[in-house]
Amino acid sequence: MYDDSEKITRQAIGRLGDIGSLYDVRTDKFEGRNLFNRQLPSSYIKPEDCAFSTYIYDENESQKDTFNKLNIDGSLKLSLMAGLLKVEGSAKYLQQTKTDSRTVRVTHILHMKTKSERLQISMADLCDYFTSDAFEISNATHCVTGITWGANVAATFEQTLSTAEAAKEVQGLLSAALNTPKIEVGGVTKPSEEQGGSVKLEYNDRNNSKLRSLQISFSGDMLIQDIPKTIDDVLRIFKTVPSELKNINDGKGKQLEYELYPLKHMAQTFKYQMTIQRVINNVSLQLTNRLEDIYEQIIRGKRMINDFLNEVSPWKDWLPSDWIEAIVVKQSELNHIQTDTMRQLSTVLEQLRRGECEDAQLTELLTDFERNNPCSVLSVRKYLKANSRNEIKIDSLNEIYEHLKAVKGDYTDTTHHDVSLLFPKGKTIDQFINQHHKNEIYLLHITNEWKENDSQNWYKQIRTFGSIYKNQLSNATNQTIFRIIDHDLIPDLTGKPEKCVIYHAHLGKITSFDYYRSSLVTLTPVQIRAIRSENKLTGAMTSKNIETLHTNFIAAHPSGEIDENEFINEFQKRFPKGDPKQYCNYAFKVLDKNQSGTLSFDEYMTALSLTVPGDIEHQLTLTFQMCASSGHEYVSSEDLLQILEAVAELKGIDVSSTSFMVKTIMKFNDRQVEKITKEKFIDRLKANHDMCLGFLPLYVVPIPPSIDIDTQTLFVGGTLLFDKQHQLKLNEFYGNRNQTWELVYKATDHGFSTEKFHGRCDGQGPTMIVIQSKEGNYLFGAFTQLIWSRTRGFRQDVNAFLFTLTNPHDLPPTKFSIDKSKSNNAVYHSGAGYLGEIYNTYLFGFGGDGLDWTNFMDGYDSVWGIRRGDLFIANGCNENKYSNTRFPCSYVDSTGLSDKTFTGTTSFTVNDIEAYILK
Repeated sequence: MYDDSEKITRQAIGRLGDIGSLYDVRTDKFEGRNLFNRQLPSSYIKPEDCAFSTYIYDENESQKDTFNKLNIDGSLKLSLMAGLLKVEGSAKYLQQTKTDSRTVRVTHILHMKTKSERLQISMADLCDYFTSDAFEISNATHCVTGITWGANVAATFEQTLSTAEAAKEVQGLLSAALNTPKIEVGGVTKPSEEQGGSVKLEYNDRNNSKLRSLQISFSGDMLIQDIPKTIDDVLRIFKTVPSELKNINDGKGKQLEYELYPLKHMAQTFKYQMTIQRVINNVSLQLTNRLEDIYEQIIRGKRMINDFLNEVSPWKDWLPSDWIEAIVVKQSELNHIQTDTMRQLSTVLEQLRRGECEDAQLTELLTDFERNNPCSVLSVRKYLKANSRNEIKIDSLNEIYEHLKAVKGDYTDTTHHDVSLLFPKGKTIDQFINQHHKNEIYLLHITNEWKENDSQNWYKQIRTFGSIYKNQLSNATNQTIFRIIDHDLIPDLTGKPEKCVIYHAHLGKITSFDYYRSSLVTLTPVQIRAIRSENKLTGAMTSKNIETLHTNFIAAHPSGEIDENEFINEFQKRFPKGDPKQYCNYAFKVLDKNQSGTLSFDEYMTALSLTVPGDIEHQLTLTFQMCASSGHEYVSSEDLLQILEAVAELKGIDVSSTSFMVKTIMKFNDRQVEKITKEKFIDRLKANHDMCLGFLPLYVVPIPPSIDIDTQTLFVGGTLLFDKQHQLKLNEFYGNRNQTWELVYKATDHGFSTEKFHGRCDGQGPTMIVIQSKEGNYLFGAFTQLIWSRTRGFRQDVNAFLFTLTNPHDLPPTKFSIDKSKSNNAVYHSGAGYLGEIYNTYLFGFGGDGLDWTNFMDGYDSVWGIRRGDLFIANGCNENKYSNTRFPCSYVDSTGLSDKTFTGTTSFTVNDIEAYILK
């Protein structure tokens, strides 16, 4: 009798069979003939509806996983893996496992069943239709007694990217777009599971540009007429599958699965005497698992080699050709061994199933693979480790390029690298230097050995090389030449040093054989420009200041470097009343980027840039890095509290208000948040000057002790004029080089309002007013000999003048005198008048066109109520751009730069104001 327990199932995977087709389960192939010699009556075959649909998502990472997701029988799975059964055409999606990590490949499979057909073995006269010799065919073990119909439709999305990281990102986006479609069953939408009914697919991320370059191909049981270009196109095609199936084989679709019944049991059922014995051995579960693992290892080993060659490819011009050739030869060798290994495994697998060998023979073959086969993952990993020189070199070159990337741009095309930086083969160093006689030349010498033997020196050298490169190439007119000399690539080059160094040459002569070391104790104009540029010190510290600081630094530290304790001692000098240990500990970790345990003068200057007025965004960015010392993109309340306490300890002030400040910063929309990003941190502090000062060690010691100035300070109490040359220049403008001044008003301490200014300055004069803009930190201001008052109006002052100390035009400190014919409008005092509070919108003003109403009308300066004058400072000038200059009105423009003279713009925001009176 017919026994369900005897039947087995095999997926069709693109093959065609009929009821009665003969099949050999030992090779998983159709024999080619049929059990029946003619067509059976329709009553012998029972049709049934079996509506079923499911969606399968496969990332093609593992062939084993692909087969498991498709529910392929273990025996058929081994036949496919071993190559006993070739998959082609419509079922090619079964063998699309990725062989490198740069490839994005995702297969989106719609699996639908429609109907099944089943042979009624119980028919008594079924034997009348048997082919006489069917039971004597040695290569047939079973016959088809059932067929399940439907369709598998697979859309494969594929793209090869430049890096594995980029591929991983796109794979994640694609997974999010496809991984959870929905299935509608009877009008109710459910998550994707095995269900009867029609498939409803939805995709919401239709505008992601990173998914638009995917190549899309279809395979499976249906002919796709349209060429899909997008994910939307694919999903639309999938929605048409149920209706399209109605037109294929009377609505049945294509063959999906076969039920196979043993010929032996069929013969017994109908009492046929079989003259041949067929041995059918099943492979044990243990051996099956080991075989699957071997096949997976072969694919993984191939992927490892391919990944390595893909990593090498962009650098092929930078690596010795024999290094690359060795890997290519190894790849070819492994391909041959893989083919032989697969042939051996498939042969033994078939022999074992036929009973022609024992389990021990397959076990021995598997054990030998795991221990000795070059295709095993362990063997490939050992080989790559033994040949790690390529990987070490590529890591080194990538590190160098990271330091150059800030200038060259954050490129995404990493398929090749600029070979113009390579030192040319066939030339000596002397020839190259003399060929470029007039150019500044920097030559970075590298080898793998030098990096391994002295990594600390390596990182210092490449950081220095990158820093010089950045500063020189940012100047469009410079003619500096940079080259990398890789002595692994040019092993016979004369003049090879003993370690990683930078040669500097000019006028045909090498001026330094270790530019990094020499730069530690010398200070060139290039370094000064780099320090000012990187730390945004254009308005806060002159080149002369930096030279003086460097002289004192080298005098105290002849090596040109300081460790953390020496760093703490330097800050102790600048903050004698505080404890700098905690703050310096945070700062040192951020500044010592290569973890060398020391800071150079350049790095030390970055720390000092936080102690002088400067670019607030740059300073807060550094402060955030100190808070987020672990490299996170956010900081917690505790992180902020610790840095606030460290700054307070450094200044030697009370820390009681720090908790309140942290709560204020972390409060958004009336609720407390646990973490804050850098952008939010900077925005919050820029909007609150007092909180900002809590995070920055400013104003405690106005003039750094290392700056060599006279013991007598000419402008006492402020911080903007820490440069002695600026103090001397203002006194020169005033007419008395030795005059001393006393601070009466400082906006960051007393407030930026009209009321605060007049509250501190009314009844006092003459006055020297110094202003620092937020845009560029430029220093400028004005002098008046008049006594300040709240009586509104312009005042005559024949001795008044404007001045610039630092500006965007690199002008030297310059004085702009009053035009004597317009001296009646020299100075403007704010106060109540017939225009009421309009006048109170200014702290003060210098020069202008009088009190004409039209000077306040809309259309003159785009903002109603802005006065037209040489220099007017608005109420709340630290938070708005109502402060403006319409220079020249009453003062003489001796440079021709007009209203761009002071800040480069007509309207500006103020960082600080200091007003001094004669002492």
